Amino acid sequence: MDKKYWLSIFKKAKRIEKFSSIVKMCEGKNVLDVGCIGQDHSLDGDNWLHGRIKKVSASLVGADINVARFDELRSNGFEIYTPEDLDKSKKYDLIVMGDVIEHVNDPGVFLSFYAQFLKEDGQMVICTPNSFGARYFLQTMVYGIPGTNEEHTLSFDPYVMLELFSRIGLEPKEFFWLQEYRGGANLLQKLIFLKATVFVFFRRYLNSNFMFIVQKG
Repeated sequence: MDKKYWLSIFKKAKRIEKFSSIVKMCEGKNVLDVGCIGQDHSLDGDNWLHGRIKKVSASLVGADINVARFDELRSNGFEIYTPEDLDKSKKYDLIVMGDVIEHVNDPGVFLSFYAQFLKEDGQMVICTPNSFGARYFLQTMVYGIPGTNEEHTLSFDPYVMLELFSRIGLEPKEFFWLQEYRGGANLLQKLIFLKATVFVFFRRYLNSNFMFIVQKG
């Protein structure tokens, strides 16, 4: 893997909107959505990625460990399993991991497990917060903590993730920075988001979130 090449990509990569971009990638494809239930999203709302994917994909299977909501989802026409219960003979065009990898115990084992479900030309979409994101630094300066999800077990930046891919035989194909998911709930938070945008203008590597698209090497 040519890490110098990818460093040059990080410096000029586009910023895209996460949900709409992923939904577009899923159009007409057989999709496995990992960690599909997400957090506190209505089945009917536009903020639930899995529901939006279902509307455009050829087929959709969800994987999650939050079994408490399985009956509700299945009764509404969603096909969902625990990771252990997934049909290992079934292969997918696209595997979506939207802000999931930072929640797992062992990212190498996690990615390797799901790579077995990819078709030969299939791709995996991985989104995660950037440990060097300017917003997290500013939140730490203001509040004393970075404001990341309390259920996160790991943090990544794009360069470190390249090494992870190399060690488990995944090949990065595309990279994008992601637009902020929200703009802050109060004036102080809005100022933090605004100031982070200024930092990002000068150094793209300070974006708060990023996306890789990878294939089996």
